[in-house]
Amino acid sequence: MADDFLYKLVDINGDAIPELYVNYGTTAAGDAICTYAGGSVVEQSMWNYGFSYLEGQNRFRNAGGHMDVYYDKIYTIENGQFVLLCQGNYGASDNTHVSLDSNGLPIYTYRWNGTEVASEAEYTDLLHQAYDMQKAVTPFDGADFDSDAGRYVGNGLCNYEEILMAIRDN
Repeated sequence: MADDFLYKLVDINGDAIPELYVNYGTTAAGDAICTYAGGSVVEQSMWNYGFSYLEGQNRFRNAGGHMDVYYDKIYTIENGQFVLLCQGNYGASDNTHVSLDSNGLPIYTYRWNGTEVASEAEYTDLLHQAYDMQKAVTPFDGADFDSDAGRYVGNGLCNYEEILMAIRDN
């Protein structure tokens, strides 16, 4: 139900029209980022709580996964469309029998743009080259959970009625 969702206007690409972030409230439903161009709304589905962005720099990240299968996808917005720039994934080839290293950590295979890379360090370096995580922000930065309202508040996060007012005022 739309009343249970969280919303926020964000500035991914630095134009005069903000993008709309939607948190649908469950992992199964995920999140979405929406843009408006050419008279229509375009939506990009994402992992729940996996969204971060470089404000005004036209780059955002969708990170997610579970059970030893994880991914990072880096996007931009071009001509009102979401364009996947690059992607990586990592995890266990057989998550029912995950091998561990001498420190007890899982041994994963790492791929960047479909090509296997030698190590986690190389994967992380490629990710950092594509996306400056030090400058990234999320819709939940600076927000607090309000137990009375039963949701996160602050930092521009809105419920349904509040986002309608924010859109009208923008």
